[in-house]
Amino acid sequence: MSACINAMRVLTDPAETGAVTLCLPQDVQGEAWDYPESFFARRVHRLDRRPASAAQLADAVAAIKASRKPLIVCGGGVKYSGAGEALSRFAERYGVPFAETQAGKGTVVSSHPLNVGGVGETGCLAANLLAKEADLVIGVGTRFSDFTTASKWIFQHPEVRFLNINVSNFDAWKLDGIAMLADAREAMTALDAALADSGWQAGWGAQIESVQSRQLKETQRVYQAVWQEKSFVPEIDDHLDRESVYREFRQITGLHPDPEQRPWGTE
Repeated sequence: MSACINAMRVLTDPAETGAVTLCLPQDVQGEAWDYPESFFARRVHRLDRRPASAAQLADAVAAIKASRKPLIVCGGGVKYSGAGEALSRFAERYGVPFAETQAGKGTVVSSHPLNVGGVGETGCLAANLLAKEADLVIGVGTRFSDFTTASKWIFQHPEVRFLNINVSNFDAWKLDGIAMLADAREAMTALDAALADSGWQAGWGAQIESVQSRQLKETQRVYQAVWQEKSFVPEIDDHLDRESVYREFRQITGLHPDPEQRPWGTE
């Protein structure tokens, strides 16, 4: 039964956190057992925050100072670390926009002026437009999955570099990036302090607000889309038989084939 106790160790491990499955045979599930009192003893599981090494911090600061258009990718590790406030404070101080992965969404409210939304294959217009121009991608607590990188296609700057802040050694070295093996909150706080007196600022300027405005207009257009059987034109007009497929979809489901999965934000 010590496996049950170790399940909590995995759930609270910053690098290995994830689903835990306990498999019990059916005959065992039907048995009664006198658990020892030690099984129910109170245990404290602490989140040990790994600080960045001085050398890795110096490399990260140098990369940021050398960049003109950095983009932060906020991954699930930011949420697990409770680093949302540290990340948004860093972004605000230095004018760095931040995009979100699916796991990172909701860490910082979508209405934040520097939040450009989801990035990658399942991302949105604003984030992906900036991703194509970013010369430094600062991945914070992200695994840089296939969806996030759009199969390594979305980051198109010819000299793009990656700064990977992660507690996982495996993920920190992805994309031939500059590794910063550290807790997300500790890392963002350290970077903020190291850059505080440098005078450095990101060079996006009004471009952030411009792409957000384009995304808002597109979102409003999608919200207002109305399906009309005779004049309906799908967003991607490919080889589907428009005369029958969409009509049959509505008959079967009772739904309109306009986006039922509405664009959404987090507050």
